[in-house]
Amino acid sequence: MNIAYFGTPEISAELLKEIIESSLSIKLVITQPDKPVGKRLASTSTPVKLCAEKYSIPVIDTELRGDSMNALIKQLNEHTIDLCLLFAYGKLISKTLLQSPKYGFWNVHPSLLPAYRGAAPTIYPLLLGENATGVTLMQMNENLDEGDVLLQDTIEILPHERRPELEEKLVRCAARQIIQAVSTDRALLPQTPQSSTGTSYTRRISKRDGFVELDFLKIGVAGTQLGTGSIPPVFSSFYAQNHAGADQDMSPAQMIYNMFRAFDPWPGVWTEIVIGKSSKRLKLSDMSLKDGHIDISRVQLEGKSVVPFKTFVEAYSF
Repeated sequence: MNIAYFGTPEISAELLKEIIESSLSIKLVITQPDKPVGKRLASTSTPVKLCAEKYSIPVIDTELRGDSMNALIKQLNEHTIDLCLLFAYGKLISKTLLQSPKYGFWNVHPSLLPAYRGAAPTIYPLLLGENATGVTLMQMNENLDEGDVLLQDTIEILPHERRPELEEKLVRCAARQIIQAVSTDRALLPQTPQSSTGTSYTRRISKRDGFVELDFLKIGVAGTQLGTGSIPPVFSSFYAQNHAGADQDMSPAQMIYNMFRAFDPWPGVWTEIVIGKSSKRLKLSDMSLKDGHIDISRVQLEGKSVVPFKTFVEAYSF
């Protein structure tokens, strides 16, 4: 079977590498265009493009609209593509494109759909303290993450696991699913509509989502339930979007620690403190959860190097 692969970020590149090295026939890779990055705005290729070039696979990296879309469909035909795999591509796929390969598009979604549809499915299970998540391989349709389920597997989330560790397990699971599905007779591969219950949606994370009010952080450090600090906005926005109430069993300390696990390595967890007459950003570089309270071990003040928290406390009032 001839396969085309759609993806963009590092996690998608890791899956591409896994399936290439499993000897699947990836004939074509489609990714986002090069973008200016850094202070010098140097044109930078996506991780998926770099991976494809490493294995000498042809790459298409243009915006898919108008003539570019028609050109891509022509390329799929020229490469006799039977199936398109998509994982974290970053753009919606038109109905015309979805219907162009013989077997359509299979989407790898790293959650147990219909839970955590949307842009950040690996972040929110950690953020909300779930003890399990998973990978869903689904037949794509024109609606966001609503296609029929082909395969679905559950992955345990360990209590102190951070996002990079969890994503590594999810990628390995996704690779196994794809290999299994490709090797299965199409007539024997089930297509199960998603459940109508348990649906939730995630949004794209921004740097601001790592913010914790100083008063709320102090509650977490003290290990108490009471105080004047407000719940971090990343939680309240999820509850509002999904018409859910806040989990009363999650303490302020657990919320902050879950943010630390979910937002590693980016955007991290940070607060704002006043130094002299200026407000400065303080990043919590390392922490643990001990006996119901946050134990901060390293911090980084805006414009400074990472230091032990004890050193910071001795130098500044906290």
